[in-house]
Amino acid sequence: MRKFVNFSLIFVSAVIIFFIVSPYLFKYMPYSQKTLQKDVDYLISQMKIHYVEDFQNDYIKIYKSMNRYDFYVFLLKRFSSLPGIYFFLPISAKTTNVLPFELRYVNGKYIIINSQCELKNDVELLAVDGVKIEEYFSRFGNGEKQFFARYVFPYLGDILRKKRLKIDIPGENLDISVIELEKFIPLPAIKVVYGKDIAEIFIYSFDFSKGNFHKYIADLEHIANSSIKKVIFDLNYAYEITNDLSGLYTISSFIFENEIFLFDIAIFKYGNKRYEYKNFGKITPNKVNFKNKKVYFLGSVSDPIGKVLVDRTVLYANFKIVELPWTKIKVFIPTAKYMKVK
Repeated sequence: MRKFVNFSLIFVSAVIIFFIVSPYLFKYMPYSQKTLQKDVDYLISQMKIHYVEDFQNDYIKIYKSMNRYDFYVFLLKRFSSLPGIYFFLPISAKTTNVLPFELRYVNGKYIIINSQCELKNDVELLAVDGVKIEEYFSRFGNGEKQFFARYVFPYLGDILRKKRLKIDIPGENLDISVIELEKFIPLPAIKVVYGKDIAEIFIYSFDFSKGNFHKYIADLEHIANSSIKKVIFDLNYAYEITNDLSGLYTISSFIFENEIFLFDIAIFKYGNKRYEYKNFGKITPNKVNFKNKKVYFLGSVSDPIGKVLVDRTVLYANFKIVELPWTKIKVFIPTAKYMKVK
């Protein structure tokens, strides 16, 4: 009886230890060539069904085993030529570590924002652990520097298997520790800074659904009802890959005085068929808007949704979110393509 009890305790203890340790092991565990091939084959099958553009690739051969991060970089590089497709690392609030600040690519420089450590905001990041940031982009980027800054760089500690990283900024070299993802405080979608007769609206994301949507509306209505004469939308730091277009429609309802359609053509993919519609994305002006104010857009816009406001011709959207069965990498496959032709 005692042996049975002891065996049961050992078994239960082993199971508990496995569940505690396994998330950390799976981060770096190499997946076999056959396993990764299954993920790639599944991805290709999903792209044939959902991708709004023509997809001709029938087969991609995997020749070696890779851990999750190496495989992620492989996918980024292999599919970087296909517009509108995005790959995201699997993350966990408790087991994923991030750097305690965010990064954006602005006017040819990588700029630190939303710092939650001793680093100052709005300074240029030069290097990490003695390696220039551009070299990391060459190794881990997909061709889009803003995507790298927003979605790959924060996890550099995990990718490099390091808890502390040396951060080089102009005139300083600081030793910074990573933190658990659940402890990191994200930026709001918008932040308003008031000046004399001016309101500057910093846009960080056009996905208003994640934050306090009613507060964002209240902020915009407050500006519309005020005596402010000039409204500046700062789009330098805006970047979010999302299915939610609430920010685009909300802001448009304040800046356009007359009813308009945002897009001339919209193409949707359903299975093997594509459907095309004209005059899509109807905008009805808000009852209170910026009609009597001068509106300006500031910055080098890289956000796919933000570019619609400054005459971008194509927006890929309505993502089918696919999770690869083994590595759990998430893939955003656009099933819609919105276009301006005028």
